[in-house]
Amino acid sequence: MERVERVREKLADPEALVLVAVEGGCVVGMVLAEAGRPEDGRGPVEPGLCHVSMVFVRPERWGAGVGAALLGVLKECAAGRGQSRLQLWTGVANERALALYRRVGFRASGRRHEIFGVGQVVHLVCSGG
Repeated sequence: MERVERVREKLADPEALVLVAVEGGCVVGMVLAEAGRPEDGRGPVEPGLCHVSMVFVRPERWGAGVGAALLGVLKECAAGRGQSRLQLWTGVANERALALYRRVGFRASGRRHEIFGVGQVVHLVCSGG
């Protein structure tokens, strides 16, 4: 329930950048981004940095290009807001997500840490659109 509340808070932020992919009247994916903070979500906003908080694609649409399309549009939207750099964290073991992020230009920054209940996560960065 805590995670659901966190998602609600992020979606309610008027500065959040939310993109939704719809096919045949059905939501098949979404991405949520916010102003980036260099200290893992703490500290002041870093000008030019966009933090990708969430990427979701319906499992039956995995591999169909939905995630790549959403991230491509996100890069363009972020650039339009003056955010030329993107960052995100994802699980080291999440091979499907890592492959997607690499395909669209993200690279490991060298930063990693452990999140209780999640495991090892890796920080990825990308130059925007």
